[in-house]
Amino acid sequence: MVTVKRYFKGIRKPGCAKNLWNFLLAIIIVGVLLLVVRGFFYTQVSVAAGTLHPTLIGGDRVLVNRTAYGIRLPFMYRVPQQHIAPKAPQKGEWCIIEVPEQSGVFVLEKITALPGDVVEIQGKEASTKRLEVGTYATENHIIQHRHLIGRPVCVTYSIDDKKEFAHRLRTDRFFLLVP
Repeated sequence: MVTVKRYFKGIRKPGCAKNLWNFLLAIIIVGVLLLVVRGFFYTQVSVAAGTLHPTLIGGDRVLVNRTAYGIRLPFMYRVPQQHIAPKAPQKGEWCIIEVPEQSGVFVLEKITALPGDVVEIQGKEASTKRLEVGTYATENHIIQHRHLIGRPVCVTYSIDDKKEFAHRLRTDRFFLLVP
């Protein structure tokens, strides 16, 4: 009985509640900072297999700069103007977009046409269209500025889905800069 009292004696110190409060406050501050950084400045997306980017392969997890095309307001999906101080992408630039037809699906695409350019639309009938202000064309989509997520910065890590679980991590693809 004496040894049990010895171990529990330190728990009832008068400053113990204060230490617990300081620890919880630190955890809350770190969590809020993480949400702000992830929501406004940087996020991570997975690159699908079959991407046409010369240095990225399927399974790469890419760090994305969300402020490259203006500060994007998180959780404001229904608002038409989602960017504060929007910046236009350049032709030939790789960017992460949200697929307009599928909410929550992000793909890596190359900007092929800017506002004012004439693009051909393939479908039931082939037609041409002049892009309006705030509208861009990629290889597969015509998107509005609100669908731009950001510009890829670097590969944080990569996973090979075809290998068994213990060997999925590609050890040669950590923090590679994306040109």
